[in-house]
Amino acid sequence: STQSTWDFKQAKMQIDNALVVEAQEYLREHKILELFEDLCTHLCVQQPPNMEAFLIEQLKLKKKQGPKYTIYSQTELENIFKLFDLRENGYISKEQCKKALSTIAHSEDHQKKIKEKENSDKVE
Repeated sequence: STQSTWDFKQAKMQIDNALVVEAQEYLREHKILELFEDLCTHLCVQQPPNMEAFLIEQLKLKKKQGPKYTIYSQTELENIFKLFDLRENGYISKEQCKKALSTIAHSEDHQKKIKEKENSDKVE
């Protein structure tokens, strides 16, 4: 009886582990965590009085714009640029651009893309 209880617990743990792995794969494949990170960041930046209506609108925009969807307005991006263009030349170096992108990257996915870009830019 003790062995059958042990076998049952082991089988249940394997099923539970398989479900967790399946759920993690789903989240990763559909970029659900990045979506929620984007929405939370946007909420923090905008601090709308009606959070639910704001989130619905953001999801509609995301659906309409697809991968081009951004949480930063043109003005916000220009202000970030100005922080790195201290001499007001109207341009920044590649290294400054990478630092600026790292500063505003708000999800693991964005950080990963920046690292991949850095690695692909290295000359061997």
